Amino acid sequence: MKKLASFGIAVMIFLSFLTAVHICAITCLPKNDKELGYWVSYEKDASYLMLSENIADDASLILGSSELRRFKRNVCNPYVLFNRDNLDVMCIGSAVNQSLNHAILVAALGPKVHSGKVVLILSPTWFYSDRDSAGRYGMRFSKTFYHAAISNNSLTPETRNKIRSITRDAFGGSEPVDFMEQEKDISRSVFAWLTSGQKDTQRAERKVQSGDIDFGRLMSENEQTEGNRLNRRFNMYKNAKMLLPGVFDESKGKNRNKNFETSNEYEYLQLFLDVCREQGIKPMLVLQPMNGKWYDYTGLSKEKRQVCYDRIREIASKNNVELADFSNDEYTQGFFSDSVHPSKKGWLMINEQIYKYIK
Repeated sequence: MKKLASFGIAVMIFLSFLTAVHICAITCLPKNDKELGYWVSYEKDASYLMLSENIADDASLILGSSELRRFKRNVCNPYVLFNRDNLDVMCIGSAVNQSLNHAILVAALGPKVHSGKVVLILSPTWFYSDRDSAGRYGMRFSKTFYHAAISNNSLTPETRNKIRSITRDAFGGSEPVDFMEQEKDISRSVFAWLTSGQKDTQRAERKVQSGDIDFGRLMSENEQTEGNRLNRRFNMYKNAKMLLPGVFDESKGKNRNKNFETSNEYEYLQLFLDVCREQGIKPMLVLQPMNGKWYDYTGLSKEKRQVCYDRIREIASKNNVELADFSNDEYTQGFFSDSVHPSKKGWLMINEQIYKYIK
């Protein structure tokens, strides 16, 4: 009897604690805060409630992966460049995010995206044939986004079942449950916002600009300072880690067996476009190039790389969606900071196209 009473008291204490945490998190959760869109944070990106409460009616989503964290405090990065009084964007993404993660995210948030504008920045390396796309999906999986997605009645049953099926495959045949995940996501995101997010956005807020963006001026200013940073033989910044002696020597020919023929990522990109179409969203795809000089050195030939570009163009054309295609910039001097990520110059070229789409 005493053990039963002790267990009951422990349960009551736990529930009281959980209730207190929930009330505190909900009270501190930011709402309708434009600055949240310029906060670089996985905690933000993983919390459905955090994002859904802070997407303004005219906000456009910019979705990507590791490139979004490159130069995140520099004016060339969208987190800073688009922080303007006449724009409202929500930037979402970090390393390992790919088409499937963003398909689920838009499936969940679609009813909140009243602008109907979503940009997906594609990295060709997502589409390697030997890459486990479903496994990588699991690394950035959010149960709260997943359950919001499969509960979204604006999607067809076929699309929601496809989301379920792919997720079961990623998790070994079992469908993830939502137990306690909403509370964990709210608490984590709010704690991160209170401890670092507000400081980050305050720094970005001081850089808020007015009026239109003068890309010509920014490009000219960048050209005056970037030349000395480049290794022209491999078209990347001199401090890129792949140019370190050990990494450089081991990289010669290492990609000769890679190809882009059979990746599931093409199917997941189609799912992303299906999710957008069914919710009246007209997305823009941004096709980043690979560093031609570097991948020639590592054995992944131009002909093999072209397969990826051609497949993505075909998917974009079939779905009649806008494509900002930078595949012809594989050898453009100064476009890259390393093997695939854009430099400041590359970001300015990409963001000019995104800006035209948003405006």
